[in-house]
Amino acid sequence: MSSEKEITNLGENLVQLRINKRISQEELADELKISRQAVSKWEQGSTKPDVDNLLKISKYFKVGMDDLMTNDVIKREAYSISVKNDDKTEQRLQIFKLIRYIVLFFFLIFIIVITYKFVLYFKIVNTAKQYKELSNYHYIIYKYKEDKLAQKEECWFKDGVSKTIKNIYNESNNIEETLTYINYNNNEGYKINKKMNDKVDINMEEHLAFNNGYEKGAQLYSRFPEHMKSNSIIKILRECIKGTTADIRISDKNIHLSSNENMTKLNKDTLLPIINYSVEKSDNELEVTSYEIELNTVENIKI
Repeated sequence: MSSEKEITNLGENLVQLRINKRISQEELADELKISRQAVSKWEQGSTKPDVDNLLKISKYFKVGMDDLMTNDVIKREAYSISVKNDDKTEQRLQIFKLIRYIVLFFFLIFIIVITYKFVLYFKIVNTAKQYKELSNYHYIIYKYKEDKLAQKEECWFKDGVSKTIKNIYNESNNIEETLTYINYNNNEGYKINKKMNDKVDINMEEHLAFNNGYEKGAQLYSRFPEHMKSNSIIKILRECIKGTTADIRISDKNIHLSSNENMTKLNKDTLLPIINYSVEKSDNELEVTSYEIELNTVENIKI
């Protein structure tokens, strides 16, 4: 009875060892230099290998000869596989944890960057709005196309009175000059075209409605780049969130804002626009707009 039990254990052990090693009966037979049928009979428990073959099996599977006749081999192999599986499971958990921490880290960075962009853009918009209330300033705006001066606008504003001279340069360098005088205190104004030498009164009701609050200091604000104004701030913030068409860079002295084809450089302290670049989509020519702004510098306005 003991001999039959040993043969049964041997057969079960051979099957378990072979499966764990992932080899077929034929491959085991080739290793032991015997027939596949002999291996099959051993595993079925119908025959028992001789001492020489037992020694070969023991060496090949690195198992003691006595152990081949007991259930210890199966128990030990099962435990070994369980430990390996537990180790693999633990490794997978560690990898998942690491991935989760990495994702969380980049998500926090994303939130910080987006929050920073929101704060900075709202600061820019709120500061720009303050220029609507300015009572004294002087600005010049130059517009260049293909490195040639195309337009110059110069404005003096003090205590509700503005004087603006706009020069438009054509291809033959002829200048079309227009002077606009507006007294917001008296709600009156006129425009003079120097070339036509005519004077036209300004309908202030239409003027204020068209320019949406030109009174007080709003003329300077109205000349700011579009992506500094509140009516487009939500669009810019959405572009910032997308992270593809809007960007903020800060240098020692300036803040660089870019959105679509527009890029604006602002003074970091005053948030006044320095240079605004824009690409005209119609003919793809580069238009450069430069600003020169002085605050509280106008002594009087001469007409």
